[in-house]
Amino acid sequence: MISKGSLVRRLSDGHLSHLNLKYVSEFYPPADALCIVVSSPREKNLSAQLRHTVEGWVSLKRAIDVLHEGKVYYNCELRSFEEVKNDRRDL
Repeated sequence: MISKGSLVRRLSDGHLSHLNLKYVSEFYPPADALCIVVSSPREKNLSAQLRHTVEGWVSLKRAIDVLHEGKVYYNCELRSFEEVKNDRRDL
């Protein structure tokens, strides 16, 4: 379960087909980046991040803030990350 202080890896863009990839490239850490969660998961309106938007619609999703290489990325969709537990792929 992802919570404040968790080590997470950002999923590849192929897993984020429901999001606007231009938005993701600007406001999310790079694909496969290791990040530290700096906020507790919370409900936020992330409709501006979706690939298809309809004016006036609300899209409540679980959001987190993450730290990657000294930069904080705010309001990232929780489903865009996987928690790293005893992950030895990089060794």
